[in-house]
Amino acid sequence: MKTICNLAITGLLLSCFAMAAPTINTITPAIVKVGTAQEAIQIIGSGFASACTVSFNGANVSGYNYVDTTEIDATLPGTDLATAGSFLIAVHCAATASNSLVFKVTDTGINGVNLSLGIGTMIVGKGTDYKINSTANIIEANVIGRATPQIMAGAGFRLPIPNFPGLTRKDPWHIFVNLKFAPGSTQAIDGFVFGLSYHVASHLAVLAGVGMTPYSVPSLGFRNAAINAVSQNPSLYPGFTAAGLVADGPAAFDGFPLLKQPLPTGSSPTTNANLYAGDPLETQYKGGLVIGISIPFTVGALLGYK
Repeated sequence: MKTICNLAITGLLLSCFAMAAPTINTITPAIVKVGTAQEAIQIIGSGFASACTVSFNGANVSGYNYVDTTEIDATLPGTDLATAGSFLIAVHCAATASNSLVFKVTDTGINGVNLSLGIGTMIVGKGTDYKINSTANIIEANVIGRATPQIMAGAGFRLPIPNFPGLTRKDPWHIFVNLKFAPGSTQAIDGFVFGLSYHVASHLAVLAGVGMTPYSVPSLGFRNAAINAVSQNPSLYPGFTAAGLVADGPAAFDGFPLLKQPLPTGSSPTTNANLYAGDPLETQYKGGLVIGISIPFTVGALLGYK
């Protein structure tokens, strides 16, 4: 911290105040492809002033613009980007320098993986997810609503798409792929989401994408066997009709027995009694719109640099 003293001529009053050293929190982007003609970067932090300058690898950058006390924009010329390597960027205010952050010039210019944790809502038509009740020897249905909460974790990659007019955040658009986990689902990992996110702050993004959710549904073989059994012996399957099973509405097979009705002579629930010899359930995926928010962070930040 530097102490600045001013002399008020009219009152001959000597006043001193402390000026906090400038601090850099993030640089966006923090990586560029070697040989780029020039690159505009956004420096976010605190303690900046209009008289502050920016240095790249120890040398002053001529093209920079003071936005406010938390942001300075700078343009790195092609001469600074002609050689691959890791270079330090700092902000200098009077005789006080900020901390330095690493700016990388690489052969690919591709940023590191951007990890994120998020929560959102999946908007989809009603669907039925089945499971086997081995105690009662039936299949049970769980009707999933039109909007269900989703917990997401995955990775995103920065896109060089311009920001909205009038907004200064550099390259806020990312594509992402997330695994999702839905409360109440029969699946440990309840599908995945891919789409587009917009970073409104360094560690806050809004997202929208397409989610694919796995559903366990009656397999084609079990469905045909059930429809045939009900058609031939409707009195043995109260609550079910062949037409209702063919229509396959929400929870149409809820409570349907896995065993032949009645059990064949000499058979038991564990011997030669299954209505269908194969797996009664199969997995299908259903799509829906997912909207939500996420908290992004880079692998580099976890390793100690931003």
